[in-house]
Amino acid sequence: MKKIYLLISICLFSQFLNAQSCNAPEFTSQQQLDNFKIQNPGCKTISGSVFVSGADITNLNGLSNITHVMGDVTIINNPTLPNMSGLGALTDINGRLTINNNPALLNVDGLGALTNIYNGINVEGNQSLTDLSGLQSLSYVNSYLRVVYNPVLTSVEVFNKITSVTDFLSVGANPMLESLSGLRNITTANSVSIALNDKLLNLDGLKSLTSTTGYLYIGYNPLLTNLQGLGNLKNIGYYLNITNNNALTSLTGLDSLELASQIQIQNNPNLSECAIRSICAILNANAASFFVTSNATGCNTGQELATQCAKLPIDLVSFSGESKMEGNVLKWVTASEINNKGFEVEKSSNGKSFQKIGFVKGSTDSWRALNYSFTDPTPHSLTYYRLKQIDWDGTSTYSKMVVVQSKEPAVAVYPNPSRGRLSIRAKNQNQPYYIKDGQGIIVKESPVLPDKEISTESLQDGIYFLTVGSEVFKILVVND
Repeated sequence: MKKIYLLISICLFSQFLNAQSCNAPEFTSQQQLDNFKIQNPGCKTISGSVFVSGADITNLNGLSNITHVMGDVTIINNPTLPNMSGLGALTDINGRLTINNNPALLNVDGLGALTNIYNGINVEGNQSLTDLSGLQSLSYVNSYLRVVYNPVLTSVEVFNKITSVTDFLSVGANPMLESLSGLRNITTANSVSIALNDKLLNLDGLKSLTSTTGYLYIGYNPLLTNLQGLGNLKNIGYYLNITNNNALTSLTGLDSLELASQIQIQNNPNLSECAIRSICAILNANAASFFVTSNATGCNTGQELATQCAKLPIDLVSFSGESKMEGNVLKWVTASEINNKGFEVEKSSNGKSFQKIGFVKGSTDSWRALNYSFTDPTPHSLTYYRLKQIDWDGTSTYSKMVVVQSKEPAVAVYPNPSRGRLSIRAKNQNQPYYIKDGQGIIVKESPVLPDKEISTESLQDGIYFLTVGSEVFKILVVND
């Protein structure tokens, strides 16, 4: 009896497996598709791939029960297929989805449940395809995303849930496509190619892209005027190629770029502004990696680019001042420097008449952030400051002004270093002070603060500690 039950269980389990998964033949006719559903009524998972290519195929209803395909789904060369009707249950494709050369295909309606494609998606050469909105649930594509040679396609908005592709991203030869907004959440890709899109105006759809491990190719987009959409791109693993974009005038937009092994800029007839800081920094680090030719004046050759880079002004990121016990402390940061001799620090009590109070040496040429500081020990109650940046050839430029209002300290001690004299001023002069040497021995003291300067001429050169109330000051005595 147990053997009979076991045999029945095995048979039922076998029927369950057969009901849940099956293999699919190559579908070359509508009849084959229709028969498949009849012959496999319980099949939900196709264990291999699906290939559909037939002259009379008008719908995919024979696959309406399929939820998973473990291999590829290829729908190619179907001259009478208008949409993807019949694939409404399909949620996952473990391989690739290929939709190629279906001349009557108007949209991909019918793929509304498809969420994951674990390899890549290729939509190519569909002459009547205007709309991809039928892929509205698609949130994951692993390997590649390729949409090319679809002459009336107007939007790729449907890909807005995709955040990365591990291989290549290619959008090209879609002459009616005006925007890449559907790619706006993609942060990384192995390589990116945006080419031959006749109506593409900008690259704003690539605003989240931060890196490519391979190449970035921007070519043959005749209405593209700028690269502003690439503002977050930092690293290109292999090469950057910008070629044959007739309306492009500037490389502004690549301002965050830090790394590219090779850069090719060619045949952009109106491109004259190539000397942006990021490009110049890469040129300065590795001039041999550049190939520049046949662009507008200023970017027509590598030498022209180098000349324009040498004319860039100092990139002053910030300039600020703060009142402290030791005086007004000025700080500034440069992002890059070319031919920089240094900075004259100037101050004024009225914001009109300035005088030089110091000089801070520059770094000549630098393409990294540098920090500078200068302390004015004798500020006015309200002091205006500016920087005069001087190049080695004598040319100079002024920074913006900063204004610092000096705080009245509870206790002020000056000058420091002390050369024979020392003044101590406080809001409350009726308090004691004492000065100790490095061994902790008191060398001067008084129950009240002095009204006049005290002499330090009798003290040996060295470090002393002045205590006034609860505050302690380190004083350097230098009696030259």
